[in-house]
Amino acid sequence: MPNKSTKSREHENSLGHRFFFKLLANIVTLGINVGIYSIAPRLLGTHGFGVFDYLSGFFREVINFLDSGTSTYYFTKLSKDPSNEGLKRFYWHLVFLLVTVGAGVIALLLMSGVGAKLWPGLPAYLIWIGFGLGVSTWVSLILNKMVDALGLTVAGEIARILQRLIALAALFLLFYFQFSQVEIYFGYQVGVFMLASFLWWRVIRRQKQNVIPMGLMNRGEYRRHFDSMWRYSSPLILYSFVGMIVLIGDRWLLANFYGMDEQGLFGLSFRVAAVCFLFAGAIAPLFTRELSKATGDGNEDRVSELMQRFLPLFFFISAYFSVFVAFHAETVIWIFGGSEFSNAHWAMTLMAFYPIHQTYGQLTASAYFATERTRIYRTIGITQLIVGFVFTFFFLAPSRLGGLNLGAIGLAAKMVLIQLLSVNIQMVIIARILKVNWQSLLWHQLFTIALLMVIAASVKWGVSQIITLPDHWAFVVSGIVYSLTCLVGVLILPSLTGMSRADVRVYLDRLYNKIISFR
Repeated sequence: MPNKSTKSREHENSLGHRFFFKLLANIVTLGINVGIYSIAPRLLGTHGFGVFDYLSGFFREVINFLDSGTSTYYFTKLSKDPSNEGLKRFYWHLVFLLVTVGAGVIALLLMSGVGAKLWPGLPAYLIWIGFGLGVSTWVSLILNKMVDALGLTVAGEIARILQRLIALAALFLLFYFQFSQVEIYFGYQVGVFMLASFLWWRVIRRQKQNVIPMGLMNRGEYRRHFDSMWRYSSPLILYSFVGMIVLIGDRWLLANFYGMDEQGLFGLSFRVAAVCFLFAGAIAPLFTRELSKATGDGNEDRVSELMQRFLPLFFFISAYFSVFVAFHAETVIWIFGGSEFSNAHWAMTLMAFYPIHQTYGQLTASAYFATERTRIYRTIGITQLIVGFVFTFFFLAPSRLGGLNLGAIGLAAKMVLIQLLSVNIQMVIIARILKVNWQSLLWHQLFTIALLMVIAASVKWGVSQIITLPDHWAFVVSGIVYSLTCLVGVLILPSLTGMSRADVRVYLDRLYNKIISFR
């Protein structure tokens, strides 16, 4: 019978294998997403992209409130018991109910005239399309979490690559025929997420698993699932509500003080920053699944082991991309948005650092959810939201209202600053609870960012001094040299990624054996 150490190693290998495939799939989709994100801003322009970013961001926060952590509850419980048909049936009934309530509230806002204040100058049909995008995004997210909870990560990532390829081809056609209306782009986005939902539904069904089991549930079964979910998610409802108000308020202040063009500049910076988060973000569902299994077995030592081993790795991955983007913000803006978005330079430089601690935030949040300490998570979250909104007003408000009048730069600065403070408070508290050495995690953050900034600055300066190249080729050469230098740094100091020298030797041996096997 395998001992605890053997089981731990098997779990770790399983997590490592699934993360490796997610990482590989995201390398492929990164190139596809660069194409998608560079076409959309050029197609819509700063104003049109600002409208899209404002509405899509608005309904993203509405959906986050409707969700209120319930999808994470669903993922956590399904990871522990993949055959729980009653849970699946209950949760999809709940989603349908929440979407119906959300649609009713939007209708009331539009009829009462409040909608004209929330969505100034935007037609009602565009509001409904925006809500439809939010719902389709939510459904695809839930199905993606089901795929990971059921251990179907590899097939799910293949489906994701297919979906992104089709999305890129469709967007290229929109650009080629110059369908630049915001309404058409919203419709395109809804179609993209519906395609993702269909493909993940197929992945689940091929394994003879029900996605939405048919049939009714008795009152007792409903009550049992509702009580369980309520204990888990109720502390997050107030947090989600405050989050919706504050984050919508951030964008509303930016749009009302500066207009949709400035919204477009910030939106581009925010979306490019999201690309930097793509790789480390891929692990969050898998990380939560492993934490849920460990806590389900009452094994908090395993939870601590996962945090100490994988937090430094994902922090390094995010920092690797973010620091390079920050030092090459002008070229990145040109790649993604073209010359029309050149004024987003400083907002992009700041927002490039946002994904670094977003990684910590998402992964430490997984620890709070998996150990069902959502009340502590809620308290930290609400505090940082309220403090953050005060900073937003101060950074964005015109001088006549006592503000700094910083526009997109101000909102970017606020987001990075509050993220840095709140996520580290969140990390220290959960680390102390789980008896993880939080001082070493803080030191790792400081050292990693400082080292990568030195490497990025040195490489950029060195390339500019040695050879004269156009900006885009200098960007490519700098990226190659920067990546090779970082790789050497990891081989010399494997602790940058949370590994030991023995771990590095094991991975190098595996890589060598795989290369030999292909001969």
